[in-house]
Amino acid sequence: MDELELLEKKYGVQCVHIYDLNFNPRRSRVEEFLKEMQKRKLGIKYCFLGNAHSFVRDRDLLEDLHATGFISGVFGLEVADEDELKKMNKGITVDEVREVTAQFRKFGIASVITWMIGFPDDDERIIKHRLQVLDEIDPDVSSLQMLLPVPRHAHV
Repeated sequence: MDELELLEKKYGVQCVHIYDLNFNPRRSRVEEFLKEMQKRKLGIKYCFLGNAHSFVRDRDLLEDLHATGFISGVFGLEVADEDELKKMNKGITVDEVREVTAQFRKFGIASVITWMIGFPDDDERIIKHRLQVLDEIDPDVSSLQMLLPVPRHAHV
């Protein structure tokens, strides 16, 4: 929090992206962050990377988070089929991603959903299905990430 305050007050930073992979799994951490933002009354806007099931759990905090400057949340769907999600041990469901997106929209928070192609089993039908599900969920931004094979013995 001291760093956010320094960035805003000394350097005039207006928005930060917090890409801490462990930002929202613990509700107590999100509550502590929110309490400090409310106490310090910073004007800095912020975005953070989180996981969908934690955003669902904390939906009662979204309005207050938005009031303190939370303008965008990034979360992954990766694939669009419940069996694929389980195979990846993703720990979320498509419905949770759908709910987060709707809750964000309700409070004016932009949703950024990451999704992937390039898995060994991917074919045209699977990729088109992912696009269809993503289109139905209708995030503000979708971020395509591609898995690329890495050669075992790359020569430089």
